[in-house]
Amino acid sequence: MAYMFNITLKDSHPPIFREVVVPESLTFHDLHVVIQIAMGWEDCHMYQFNLDTPYGDKEIALMDEDDYDQESRMDSEILTLKEVFGVKKKIYYIYDFGDDWIHIVKLGKKPKEEVLYPICTQGEGACPLEDSGGIWRHYENIAILKSPDGSERKAELLEWLGLSETQNYEDINKFVIDEVNEALLLNFSVEQ
Repeated sequence: MAYMFNITLKDSHPPIFREVVVPESLTFHDLHVVIQIAMGWEDCHMYQFNLDTPYGDKEIALMDEDDYDQESRMDSEILTLKEVFGVKKKIYYIYDFGDDWIHIVKLGKKPKEEVLYPICTQGEGACPLEDSGGIWRHYENIAILKSPDGSERKAELLEWLGLSETQNYEDINKFVIDEVNEALLLNFSVEQ
């Protein structure tokens, strides 16, 4: 069996989202990798899934033997999707506890065909940059970049992003489904 997930970055307007189809046998750590690739993140921060609310009690994450709270945490490298999505229809994926990128992961319609590895079927919106300060700061930065003035903050942002005055963030960092699927194939086909 396979699952279709609709993954939306919370508080993004217009929605920054991806739709993926994955084998039900994937672990939650595998789903983390799928989300990283599909969204365009760089996988350089910690993550967790929560079953009820963001930062709720029922947490799925990598286990750390030094953790003080292992009783409420389920191991993302062991727990499979089919163990949770028989009951749940929506969970939360939180990436980078500093910037607090909260993704809403909703179970979609049952796919008509099985898949051997994850594929992205659609998506919209450029992924925010790592370490940009969360969704609100991301939009603040985009507004500064679009402003006609030549402020010092705009010059800093252009330099940080590697953009010229004539380039815009969305064009340089746009979602390209073929590139996402190529990366998913590369990452997951060797594991089969």
